[in-house]
Amino acid sequence: MNNKTILVTTALILALSAVSCGNDDVENSANITYQETTSTTTTEEKEEETTVENSASITYEETTDTTIVEEEKEEETTAEEISDVETVEMPDVTNMHSGLAKDQLAVLGLECEIRETENIEITPDYVISTEPEAGTEVQKGETVVLYVSTGIDAIGVDNDDISVDNYVGMIANDAVAFAEYAGLKPVIEFKESPEEKGNVIEQSIETGSTVDVGTEIIFYVSN
Repeated sequence: MNNKTILVTTALILALSAVSCGNDDVENSANITYQETTSTTTTEEKEEETTVENSASITYEETTDTTIVEEEKEEETTAEEISDVETVEMPDVTNMHSGLAKDQLAVLGLECEIRETENIEITPDYVISTEPEAGTEVQKGETVVLYVSTGIDAIGVDNDDISVDNYVGMIANDAVAFAEYAGLKPVIEFKESPEEKGNVIEQSIETGSTVDVGTEIIFYVSN
């Protein structure tokens, strides 16, 4: 082998070695770039996951806060509506003429339903009992039931007779109204008395007496 051949062979070997080294550098460079890209992608994915979690957490907290606020407002509204419902105490209208009882209930803002019932002891058209009972708290506009006596026709008692009630101690106007509803003709006469002015201090017909419808009764009123 001559010197020229040796030189050419050596040159080829060096060239091949250079190419091989170049390929290694390219591969290393590619590996580094891939690793950097992978690292960057992983970091971005983590940041996105963190952002999504934070966003979900904020949305949940906002939704929870909104729900709590709405529930509190609904509770406040319900409480206000309940407090706005006005109630009154059921008065005692037993042994009172049904017409007068209805008037008193109407003043309190109550409706009433009349249910007639035969009764030996209670005068016709007078209230036997009520539902609910006196003293019960009821809402304005509520309907209460008045059980009213139809009298005692069934056992042959004359319904034209009136049993006189006790009007002493009543305010004169109330006594007059009760007496008229009962079928009496009340007359007022004033009288000196230490009792409260305007109250009935005496009546002309004794309590429990039986008289005809239209009988005159005098109320002596303190002046």
